[in-house]
Amino acid sequence: IDLLKAAESARVINLASEAHYFALRYRTAKLANPPHYYDLVIYGRSKLANILFSNELSERLAPFGITSNAVHPGMVSSSFAGDGTGLTARFMKYFRPFLRTPERAAAGVVHVATAPELSGVTGLYFVNSKPARTSAKAKSRVLARELWAYSEVLADHETEPAHYLSVCCIVKDENDYLPEWLAYHRKIGATHFYIYDNGSRKPV
Repeated sequence: IDLLKAAESARVINLASEAHYFALRYRTAKLANPPHYYDLVIYGRSKLANILFSNELSERLAPFGITSNAVHPGMVSSSFAGDGTGLTARFMKYFRPFLRTPERAAAGVVHVATAPELSGVTGLYFVNSKPARTSAKAKSRVLARELWAYSEVLADHETEPAHYLSVCCIVKDENDYLPEWLAYHRKIGATHFYIYDNGSRKPV
């Protein structure tokens, strides 16, 4: 971050995907410990998290003149999912010859990173070098801030195995239902509870 602050008109590009629309039953508290594993759904949740992170980073870096945007490079003919056995791997195997080349995919990412007309543009999601719509969840400020808080807690508990760690992080000024949130997250297995109040994190 310090290097970005020292640069002139720095830009952060976060690779995402239209697969974020497949983020069914997304729950921040279960990202590190999903009860079931379906490759396309898990991948979709990770891409939704990429967009949420990009949006929150945009908010946090805006005072320093640094931009953050998410980019969908398209479906690329690469080795992605080459070792998999699920639905995504089968799709990639049969349709890879019809997908865009890595060079074309990279061109769209480079455009968002370098285009003069995008100077100062931040907090957006790009497809084919143009701003695009996202899912309703991807627009959620509450989910973005919750993900940021969750990631900080995971980093603080790096000595604990991720599959034993389930975290509930609540943004106080955007959620007036603390008892209900605590009850819900206890029900789904959360073990660590924090509340964010004016930027500070406190255990509950």
